[in-house]
Amino acid sequence: MGTPQLNIKDAEATRLARELAELTGESQTEAVRTALRERLEREKTEREKTERESHAVYSAERKRRDVENTLAEIKKIQEEIRRTGLIENMLTDDDLYDEHGLPK
Repeated sequence: MGTPQLNIKDAEATRLARELAELTGESQTEAVRTALRERLEREKTEREKTERESHAVYSAERKRRDVENTLAEIKKIQEEIRRTGLIENMLTDDDLYDEHGLPK
């Protein structure tokens, strides 16, 4: 089984690979390999960052919806208490403590 080949048929890509190899003292193959590895790492990092940011936005939106749903439930409970008249029969601080803050 032979070595995998990459045949680049683009004059600019060939020129860039040659120029990079001359600048770094590497072979063209090594220069291309390093450039591809670095670009791949940058792309992966950027995509992971974007995914994390997207997840954070989703999480914030989900938390906001959860808070809104919880507040809606609380309001339903409060309305039910008002309808049943329990508020009028509830003790207050005035019922439990005297003017000095001591228990009655």
